[in-house]
Amino acid sequence: MKDRITLFFEPEDVLLFRDHRPFDMGQHVLARSTFPQPTVFRGAVRTALFRQMGADFYTRKHEFFGLEQVWCQKVLGGRECPGSLTLHGPLLARRVEGTVEPLFRLPFDLVRCVAPEKDDSNAGVNHKWTILSPIDFADIDADDQPKRWHRTPRQTDLIQIDDALPWTNEELSKAGRGHLLTLHGARAYLAGDIEHLETVAEESVYQTEVRVGIGRNADTRTVEEGLFYITLCYRFAPGCGFAVEMDLRESCTAATGTTTDTEQRPDQQRPGAYRSELESALQRLEGNLVQLGGKGHFASIGVVDAPLFPELAQQQRPPGGADRTKLWLQTPALIDLNEESDQIDLWHGGRLVAKVTDRPVLVGGFDIANRRERELRRALPAGTVLWLEGITPEAATATLIERQNPNDSRVGYGAALAGRWTTNELER
Repeated sequence: MKDRITLFFEPEDVLLFRDHRPFDMGQHVLARSTFPQPTVFRGAVRTALFRQMGADFYTRKHEFFGLEQVWCQKVLGGRECPGSLTLHGPLLARRVEGTVEPLFRLPFDLVRCVAPEKDDSNAGVNHKWTILSPIDFADIDADDQPKRWHRTPRQTDLIQIDDALPWTNEELSKAGRGHLLTLHGARAYLAGDIEHLETVAEESVYQTEVRVGIGRNADTRTVEEGLFYITLCYRFAPGCGFAVEMDLRESCTAATGTTTDTEQRPDQQRPGAYRSELESALQRLEGNLVQLGGKGHFASIGVVDAPLFPELAQQQRPPGGADRTKLWLQTPALIDLNEESDQIDLWHGGRLVAKVTDRPVLVGGFDIANRRERELRRALPAGTVLWLEGITPEAATATLIERQNPNDSRVGYGAALAGRWTTNELER
């Protein structure tokens, strides 16, 4: 019996994922696709499982859409209950030799610098990867602080390119933003191994496609003058798409309120029984089409009997040194990192040293059951890097999940990869 399996979504057409902002023809002329939030895929999987089990979405007399199976009611939930179905992701992914390889968007502390050396392959510009390092500027006199500081949103947390490198006096390049890390590249990054970073070009996985539309009169179904609009959609290469990891163990233990299969419960209420039913239902999704990325747009589902987030090699704790953990967010995290966020009691004895991030992601949506918009919440974006001290990678990952609402974690928010860091990243 498996604990985790991967679902791969290969688009049949272009995809457009909207954010919280409204788009009305005549008032707005451009709609740009965003990277999809975890709720998109949990909704797609949950709906596909409901349909497979024979749910009737039009019945108003049954909380669980007419489904009588206990495991369906507990795991998939109903109109008012979201259920315990747990997933991690989504990640970009591609098919490789019969399996699915995850692709990782660049962490915000991984940048490329422009060096003045000649490089025949790049028209006189030489780009070199480097990892930004955390540094506590409180111990440095103002007169001795380097000129090139890169501030995080907290004024007390600063990061700096290591000034021992010869090219750090040059400008940072945006060229690195068009790359994705492979699984091998992610392992190298977490180990601080700059020399063996493996990347692929984003454009080899997906490209932005421009589509022009025009509004129609709802009564006459004829074209309305002046209602042209443009959408910027994702067009994926063959064999590329999104993938999520389904956590069967967590889905079923949360549904039964137990932690093992041996607790004294009726057979049909043990996690093992639920897990067997859920695994079988997920396996039957192979080849199914689900609506994804807009009305009339679909993706086919592939089922892979392997986890999407494999155990990446963790660097051992330095002899005599403190535990220093780096968390690299793969999906937005719905936690509040304010001035009190470095307190020891919030990180189980550890301390937040620094972070590098971008503007917050606004997470919202529409509550279909209650027919109203959900409250907008701020989340740390995917790619954010947190530097922690005094806590192991395993404990840091668990604490990040604990600091979120359990329902948010089950949906897929707060997925992170963990590695270690030292006072000088490039000495590792």
